[in-house]
Amino acid sequence: MDLTSPYDNITPESIKSEILTDIRQHSGVDVQEGAFANVVVSGVAYKQFVGYQQMRQMLFAAFPDATAGEFIDKAAAAVGLERKEAAVATAQVTFTGEEGTTIPAQTVVYASVSGLCFRTDADTTVANGSATVSAQAAEGGTEYNVAAGEIDTMYVNVAGVDGVTNLQAASGGTDPESDEALWQRYHTQMTLRPTSGNPDQYIIWALEVPGVAWAQCIPVWNGAGTVKVIIAGEGREPVEPDVLQDCMDHLTEQRVIGAEVTVVSVITRTIDLSADVELDEGYTLEAVRAQFVQLVNELLERVPFGQAVTVPYSKILSCLLRCDGVNDYSALLVDGETDAITITAEQTCIVGTATVTSGGGGA
Repeated sequence: MDLTSPYDNITPESIKSEILTDIRQHSGVDVQEGAFANVVVSGVAYKQFVGYQQMRQMLFAAFPDATAGEFIDKAAAAVGLERKEAAVATAQVTFTGEEGTTIPAQTVVYASVSGLCFRTDADTTVANGSATVSAQAAEGGTEYNVAAGEIDTMYVNVAGVDGVTNLQAASGGTDPESDEALWQRYHTQMTLRPTSGNPDQYIIWALEVPGVAWAQCIPVWNGAGTVKVIIAGEGREPVEPDVLQDCMDHLTEQRVIGAEVTVVSVITRTIDLSADVELDEGYTLEAVRAQFVQLVNELLERVPFGQAVTVPYSKILSCLLRCDGVNDYSALLVDGETDAITITAEQTCIVGTATVTSGGGGA
């Protein structure tokens, strides 16, 4: 926690020392190690230390931040927010086998590589060599958004079935809301002024949907009565199609009468970097490249979400010159240019390829 606490440096030993010093100065009682007073004070000092630690926790309760653990939930609950639970992924699984074979509902299939299980939602019968049915993941979580073809095994074989697969990737699985995401949502709730369908209200509504961690609202984006909401998952990554649809459904239900709502997910844009530098002795180009990428990604993370912005060329150059071992530079290209980069409201940016050379040699 960033808050400075008066109890941070208190230990049982420091409390005991203060008490024994006080006794020594104001009485002739023996306080040496092993003396009765020393033993009694040791127990008292420890109990006081425990009390101080509990008082320290009051700072988390009064001023919660992203590190406050359960106190984030308590603070959020006070304003009507609850931690979003994990959402369950859905997959379309296809069985192949003998004509007329029935596969009952709740048949368990799984991905042999990961062991992640799915249960079919309904009975299905093989026709023309195959049968396709929806299946739900055994638990919530993004790990169940398995790639196409990963579901390949039946937990219990069904007579007449030769094989099973998922022709498309599973989707819709989300992780439980993290402390950081819940804190951010609580902070947003406390700092925005949602009312009567204003932009802040749409942001709050969008953030209520599992899988949505970032949201921005653009009012009258396409004329009177139109509202566009831009959303992203944790880390500002694009959301799954199922999450996008859930958000659209939720906003349609909550919207002000007559409002035409559009919900879009951010699109990831990669920024390619190329630099030629003068390197100090003892440093490697690979180390400089790694630090350069990290600093530029941190710069891009600070760009306001859901707003069209321009990142000056000089700020990216500053990232390069801050790298350990870079004495000077002779060239820096950002997406092949020496200009600022313009990021649209619907884009989230990360570094793509990054090349750092010294006198023409690459890394």
